[in-house]
Amino acid sequence: MDIHIGYWSDRFQKAVVMYVDSAFLGHAEAVSLEEAILQYLDKNALKYDNLLQCSVDGPSVNHAFV
Repeated sequence: MDIHIGYWSDRFQKAVVMYVDSAFLGHAEAVSLEEAILQYLDKNALKYDNLLQCSVDGPSVNHAFV
């Protein structure tokens, strides 16, 4: 899973969108996707409340997460 985030930056006072990381999950369930994203946010001291979007890249993606 590639992690691209759209994030409100307190430092720059604007929305920032970027590729940030990849997580290798194989055939993961929604809870695994959520855990990987939350771990990334925690590891990088990003505030959950500032997260602007989560999106999927195609029809084979686990829609239970979205």
